[in-house]
Amino acid sequence: MGLALGVLVAATSCGDKGGSSNADTSTGDTSTSSTQTTTAESSATSLDSSSGGETTTGAAACGNGIIDPGELCYGEAGMVMLGFSPGGLAVEDVTGDELRDLVVTDPDGGHVYVLAQANDHTFALGTEVPVGESPLGLLVVDVDADGEPDLVTSNSVSDSVSIVLGVGSGQFAAATSVLAPNSPIGLAAGDLDEDGNVDLVVTSFFDAGEAQVLLGDGAGGFAPGAATIVGQRPRNVALDDLDGDGHLDAVIAVENCFGSFGDPAAYCEPGIVAVLAGDGAGDLLAPTTTALEEWMAEDVEVADVDGDGDSDVVAFARNCYIGGMEGYYCEPASGVIVLRGDGTLSLGAPVVYATATFPGYDVAIADLTADGTPDLVVPIQGDGVAPGAVEVLLGDGTGVFASPAAYATDPGTNVVIAADLDSDGAPDIVSSNIIAGTLSVLIAEP
Repeated sequence: MGLALGVLVAATSCGDKGGSSNADTSTGDTSTSSTQTTTAESSATSLDSSSGGETTTGAAACGNGIIDPGELCYGEAGMVMLGFSPGGLAVEDVTGDELRDLVVTDPDGGHVYVLAQANDHTFALGTEVPVGESPLGLLVVDVDADGEPDLVTSNSVSDSVSIVLGVGSGQFAAATSVLAPNSPIGLAAGDLDEDGNVDLVVTSFFDAGEAQVLLGDGAGGFAPGAATIVGQRPRNVALDDLDGDGHLDAVIAVENCFGSFGDPAAYCEPGIVAVLAGDGAGDLLAPTTTALEEWMAEDVEVADVDGDGDSDVVAFARNCYIGGMEGYYCEPASGVIVLRGDGTLSLGAPVVYATATFPGYDVAIADLTADGTPDLVVPIQGDGVAPGAVEVLLGDGTGVFASPAAYATDPGTNVVIAADLDSDGAPDIVSSNIIAGTLSVLIAEP
């Protein structure tokens, strides 16, 4: 299969970090019962396919090559043509040339592709690796401790996790697989049993809705560990030590819906964020949950967004009706939900920041403006005809985020990553676009 590749970065749009939000930042203790959701008044900017995007107002010296705190400098999105609808996405130097490459899965074809970066922000097809059927989740991580990046995919149709060991210079051995039943989707890596080896957590989308631990042997092999029920239709998972006990915990976005769209018997309970304590021996304990009311959680990330030293959780979610004669129905509305941590496994009351309609399934956290505070990036699919977008919500360091600024991408923007592609110290943004069959790349131009 041929790929038409190349990224052209157009004119820069920049501005100072600023703006304000009307978010109610009050927090409260969380238990398995429902919690009150506070909505922050926030409106997305309109999308313009000919524009680099709207940013906050104020003068900034974009384009002078100096990273000034507070400036937000991105040009128009360049396009990488794939020829297939992308699934998982990762950014890592897999070729060993000190340039970060793009790695993307093809769910329909059952492959992973490495797109090697050249010095001018162009990407060329480097390696094609067969994996399982419908690879949706993707990690690039060294699972055998040889210093070379390896690939891990969750394969939702073949009910497996593929392990692809890197052998250097962007080349890989044939994939091996581990059973992961009931449509695995979410993937995370960390040392759960504290033996020095990389372990995996994978979420099973159907049936009981489990988080399955796969214990690594340090040589690229994995054995099934404990499985913990978390709720119906868990999606993405993140690992972090939320309670400061030295053991990794798991945070999982759970849709909590039963049945299929349009099925009269289908219904949703409030979406949840589930926190599973790790015991340091490889087990994840029963979850503590925070209900999101009408919001269906799709992704979670963990970072200290309010600067208090405790890990907080940021979720990306869509708005869904609960029940009804025609089953559950999801509005095209979406939102970023901030749940503040207090150094325990409990999370504060959800605070919702509205984003544009027709959302993707992801959220990224990075300091985009070099001011030492985390900012958020979310994907907007669009309606399938109009352009998609990535939206940036700038943080003020207290856990409050400004109204989103939008940067136009191709239709179907579904996954986003904020990472420094060119080692200039400024995070760039990459998105996968499932309708257009492309990747969009926004290069920071300080």
